[in-house]
Amino acid sequence: MACVATDSLQARLRRGDIPCRGVNLGGWLVAEHWMTWDSCPGLPIMGVPDEIKNQGEFATMKFLGHEEGDRRFDEHRRTWITEYDIAEMKRFGLNTVRVPVGFWIMGFDPTDFPNKQQWQVFAPHALRYLDELVNHWCVKYDMAVLVDIHAAKGSQNGRDHSAAVDSGVKYWSQYPENVDNTVYLANFLASRYRYCPSFLGLGLLNEPEVPTDPNVLRGYYERAYSEIRATGNDCVLTVAPLLTEQSPPFMEDFMRYPKFFNVWHEWHPYFIWGYEGQRREQVLEAVRCYGNQISSWGGNWLLIDEWSLGAQGCAFPCEDRNGLQQFASAQLEAFSKAHSGWIFWSWRHSDDGHNRPSGWSMRQLLRDGVMRLHEVSFLESSSTTSRLRPLIHSSSFKMAPKTNKTSKKKNNVAGMEELQKPVLVACDPLEPVMPACAIPKKVITAMVAAGAEMEDVEGEDCAFCVSTVCIRMRGICMKTGHLHLEK
Repeated sequence: MACVATDSLQARLRRGDIPCRGVNLGGWLVAEHWMTWDSCPGLPIMGVPDEIKNQGEFATMKFLGHEEGDRRFDEHRRTWITEYDIAEMKRFGLNTVRVPVGFWIMGFDPTDFPNKQQWQVFAPHALRYLDELVNHWCVKYDMAVLVDIHAAKGSQNGRDHSAAVDSGVKYWSQYPENVDNTVYLANFLASRYRYCPSFLGLGLLNEPEVPTDPNVLRGYYERAYSEIRATGNDCVLTVAPLLTEQSPPFMEDFMRYPKFFNVWHEWHPYFIWGYEGQRREQVLEAVRCYGNQISSWGGNWLLIDEWSLGAQGCAFPCEDRNGLQQFASAQLEAFSKAHSGWIFWSWRHSDDGHNRPSGWSMRQLLRDGVMRLHEVSFLESSSTTSRLRPLIHSSSFKMAPKTNKTSKKKNNVAGMEELQKPVLVACDPLEPVMPACAIPKKVITAMVAAGAEMEDVEGEDCAFCVSTVCIRMRGICMKTGHLHLEK
């Protein structure tokens, strides 16, 4: 069994003590031209016809060839997501990243008995960047990583983001060697990162679509689970239904606990396709209804691991900041009902640098204040791992009036000023809060020593998880571990 410290971020996420609050690294290791058009395979895109580039990475690399394509894709991988991005995610209060990968990331195909060598069409060495993310960046900033099998051999959905060999054609479930390859890939990734502190688990298959055989799909999930668990690996494994079955009661009874453990179920709600011509009020009502569906879900723990503020312009124009804030607030409230949390699609979009507002870039939405989560400040520790640990600054507290005491209690924690009875209260759901799991014990000790007012309150909502059952002890939600602070 993989060793995970009981008080670590990983352990808390796996136990369900805290939910994922994350973002996807879309377009990085699996190309999606529509969102990376100015990056270096946006340099791939220079000279590549639209009908080629819009089919995905396989078609683009086949057109470019290795000499040019390898150079461009490597430059894209080197620059699209960097360590700075992970640090910024942490500062904005995120705790999880989901990274899409393709079957070619292994650098070989153990099931290529027809010797088609399709894996060799892709630019090599994507694994180097995944290793850097999992083994270094996310360890350093205490972020969890969910590695997602986005592009399976044969394509499970025929889309550009699964690098389909023939655009629109779904071969995955038709040929046993495709399924065998995906089982091997799941084992490969789970084994490679099993002992890494940042590794949360695997998304076993992204958005399978009809005519993918549902019996083959379920058999694959059970087989991958059995083979990974047989090695003693207890990482999280997420299963996805067919894209048209993302609602109760589909798969509510599938791979249930306690026979299966650490199995999460995933949905991808988007309020753009199928909402053409609808008014804002209609879309917001659809979001509320979706929240009710989440509440009624009776299966394994649910993870909303793709969603966005992408919308029809008639309901939420990208230039309408107030409208996007309303859209974000409604979705955050709805998706916070999912036990395992949510992960936004995606971190960045090429529109970011061209003064084009986008509902698909969490980075820009957070920077512009359209989406607001809690922020974390960092001070580099002197430990051998050089991990950056978050500290609470005095600006995070509401100070009580000064007293007439001649002496003041001080703390010696770097980055904190004198504390005079900071008041710990619940915040508005979109106001900044600090998860207690991110706070060093010495800081909490210093708060108590400084005379923080303590109160036990039952029945108030948790500002971070929007929980309806919340008990705060010393300002901490005992259900989720979130620390409530008034800014």
